[in-house]
Amino acid sequence: MRGWIFPVIFFIFLSCGEPEYLTPADISSVVSSEKTVIIDLRNEKKFADGHIKGAINAEFHDATFLRDIKNIDKEKTIVLYCGEGIKSDEAAEIMKKEGFRNIKILSGGYTRWLSDGFHGEK
Repeated sequence: MRGWIFPVIFFIFLSCGEPEYLTPADISSVVSSEKTVIIDLRNEKKFADGHIKGAINAEFHDATFLRDIKNIDKEKTIVLYCGEGIKSDEAAEIMKKEGFRNIKILSGGYTRWLSDGFHGEK
């Protein structure tokens, strides 16, 4: 009976590991899924200037971030992006501590999204 405990604990540890980094092409295939929530971590002005279609705005700011993510379903796949990809790692850590388990990050942020030929929505 004890032989199955270690593999189960190991699997749980791996499933709560580091976020997966995706390219814009990887994300473009999941943006329309109902099981995915795309979160733009930039401020409201930058979000209004252009964002990935279907994204919600939850600015990564100490005063508002936890409030903005509290009603998001923790069972959904979360895709995070910011301008350059710098704030996404920190946001992912906070979300992981809040119980989110399936977190993905757009490598290079919205800047890479645009430079790879994808379009934003206003």
